[in-house]
Amino acid sequence: MPAHRNGVRALAYPGPKVGGARVLLPDAAPDGEVYLTTAQAAEAMGVKPPAVRRWVRIGYLPETAPGVYAFSAVTAAEKLARDAAARTRFQDAA
Repeated sequence: MPAHRNGVRALAYPGPKVGGARVLLPDAAPDGEVYLTTAQAAEAMGVKPPAVRRWVRIGYLPETAPGVYAFSAVTAAEKLARDAAARTRFQDAA
């Protein structure tokens, strides 16, 4: 498994669709879930940290602890945000 920049083993995530950069995620917890900080979640999804905090504020992303999120919840929140943006764009174009 590749090494994370701080020396911890990590899982590689292919990154956002735009750009395709590879992002290294921390190892999975004993429950099998990968937990991310706000900065890690933003990097993995190709957005800035304020976008992740906005997802929390509008209810797309539940926190497991303050500033900590399950990777599966982060990907679901990113999809909700992307779908909402697409709906808005479509309505604006009509």
